[in-house]
Amino acid sequence: MSDLQRRFLFLHKNGFRKKPGKNGHFRGRCVYLFVFSKYSLNLNVHIGGEQFCYFIRNIFMTPTIHATTVVAIHHNGQVAIGADGQATMGNTIAKSNVRKIRKLAEGKVIAGFAGSTADAFALLERFEEKLNAYGGNFKRAAIELAKDWRTDRFLRRLEAMLVAATKEEVLVISGTGDVLEPDNGIASIGSGSMFAQAAAVALKKHAPHLTAEEMVKESLHIAADICIYTNHNLVIEKLDG
Repeated sequence: MSDLQRRFLFLHKNGFRKKPGKNGHFRGRCVYLFVFSKYSLNLNVHIGGEQFCYFIRNIFMTPTIHATTVVAIHHNGQVAIGADGQATMGNTIAKSNVRKIRKLAEGKVIAGFAGSTADAFALLERFEEKLNAYGGNFKRAAIELAKDWRTDRFLRRLEAMLVAATKEEVLVISGTGDVLEPDNGIASIGSGSMFAQAAAVALKKHAPHLTAEEMVKESLHIAADICIYTNHNLVIEKLDG
């Protein structure tokens, strides 16, 4: 434990003191308001009529590895999911060739993730368990995963999103209990998702001769040109109808 951590725990235990008492010991009652962000902790301490704001960076919250930008397209009987390879830790690039796409259920389902890498792997494992438990029923497994993700005390702490697809369906699964099926057969998640989705919508409308795989590839390259958390190291998986 660092010296700063020890000081903070001492203050938390004994209170932030305004002045010593008669016996030389400090006294005081504190009201704490914690505001968490990804890599920092804001602490507001109210003592009497005064307010002290402490900005404590990286004391108890270690930066996690985040992976970004996944897009899935269903087009002309083919479905493809692609993702870039960049993973960021704070404001730095931790890895440039992360594989964010996995095949599940003996290759019948493709899934991609965005968010905290460790959390995403935990969710993919749980999703595969659900697929096996419900005989490969894709939509039922997705709904059951979303229910567990929303209500389970452990799972609801996980910070990630999933895009999953079969030959017929594309779904977005989130920790808020949502299972979304896009109307246009295009789904995207991650920091560059809106750039990739805009490109995919345009390609599907104005270049229908392209395959789903080609659309995914071009959409991700466009997103990588705009989003600083997305690179050009792509992994794309497809399922043919």
